[in-house]
Amino acid sequence: MTKPGEDGEPLDGSDCVIRLALHPSDMGNEGLLPNAFNLSTAERESEDPRLSVWETSLTTVEQARSFATNPKRRVVATFDVSVVRNANENLDVVWDLIENPRPGEEGHCGITGLFLDDSRQRKVLRRALVDAVNEQGEIDLLPDSD
Repeated sequence: MTKPGEDGEPLDGSDCVIRLALHPSDMGNEGLLPNAFNLSTAERESEDPRLSVWETSLTTVEQARSFATNPKRRVVATFDVSVVRNANENLDVVWDLIENPRPGEEGHCGITGLFLDDSRQRKVLRRALVDAVNEQGEIDLLPDSD
């Protein structure tokens, strides 16, 4: 089991993370769509913008989902940190410590490098990342919670 590092510290390349995405808007016939890697308003407005992901040895899918505010976050993308780094040299996965005393909070991480002023460059980065995750990751759809 991985132990969380300091806030902003990079994860090991062999660590595995999950990203929760919306169904159906973030998923197409071929897998995830680039908007699955859009930062939320809160993430964009933070001092150090990071896209939320969860380290799998510290946080289960169910625990990660309990932090999600939208019940449509039913698409689970599971991939190694190295997939992110290999997608583009500007992307990384770092510990993003949160203070929310619930099971699984210690596994919160963030993908850095996705939010840039240049919107075309943001699209290029998201496309590179989604292509890498679709090719090398695993995509699952959870049942509707209703």
